[in-house]
Amino acid sequence: MVDEEGDRVALNGQEIDVVKVRRSGGGEYGPASYSFYYGICRNAKGIERMKARMKNETKGLLGREIVDFKWVGGELANKLNGDEVLKELLLQQLRTDVRERVEIFPDKKARVIWITTSKYVSLFPKSVTPFSIPEDIMPSESSFRVYNTIAKHVRKCMHH
Repeated sequence: MVDEEGDRVALNGQEIDVVKVRRSGGGEYGPASYSFYYGICRNAKGIERMKARMKNETKGLLGREIVDFKWVGGELANKLNGDEVLKELLLQQLRTDVRERVEIFPDKKARVIWITTSKYVSLFPKSVTPFSIPEDIMPSESSFRVYNTIAKHVRKCMHH
């Protein structure tokens, strides 16, 4: 991680150019949700068609275990649906990492395509300040690799 600009951290040598984290809800120590935004910086031309979101298939009333999903949203969704390895890794991550879904959307003004996901946290350990991110909220290395793979598909799709 190299360049910090407010709530963004820029990355070098990855498909993902920038990462942003946003916390919502939870007061000082209550339950909260953390949203992670993985950004791919691109010029605005063609950026608006870079949209896709997961449509989850779940089972169980309380567990709401995600058993399958498909990407919806045009050309990018079709490319992502064609990557079986990515699908398996993402399913595995969603089962173990308590993240609900992944969505990809363009921010034309900022010239960034965001890959976003959220994680819900029930309670903070007392040592956490309202401004820090609990260690177990951060994506694992394998999770990051999954988002980096999605970013690679976005980049390939932009060239067509």
